[in-house]
Amino acid sequence: MLADATAPNASQLGIWILCALVALDLCAKVGSFLKFARNDAEKREVTINGEVAGKTEFNDHVRRNQSEHDQLHSKVGSSERETRRQIEQRIDQLRQERARDMESLNNQIVEIAKSVSGVETASDLQNQRLVQMDGKLDRLIERHNSH
Repeated sequence: MLADATAPNASQLGIWILCALVALDLCAKVGSFLKFARNDAEKREVTINGEVAGKTEFNDHVRRNQSEHDQLHSKVGSSERETRRQIEQRIDQLRQERARDMESLNNQIVEIAKSVSGVETASDLQNQRLVQMDGKLDRLIERHNSH
């Protein structure tokens, strides 16, 4: 029984290991906080290394920047005008092509209308001839029946 009382079981061993890990983690966090608090002022300082540009140098930079922007805007404007010119030119070509197509289509329609009109006139003349022939046949039949 004495052996059972002094020998730790698995759950007790796990609890002791967990307590040791928590204690180590707490020590690490306290150490980290102390290090941060001690070096706090140094970490928040901002220093500028190198030379600061003078007013004339800064103004030159602003002028160069403005010049570059003006050149870019000029190029964009030029490109836009050229694109617009090309689009308008293409639209004019399409309008001219449409006008030619419409004229050709109109000429074809006129020719078809003339042809249909000719066929209609010929058909009317044929109908008139048929009516005349029908009348003559009726008279011939009447004569033949009366003799």
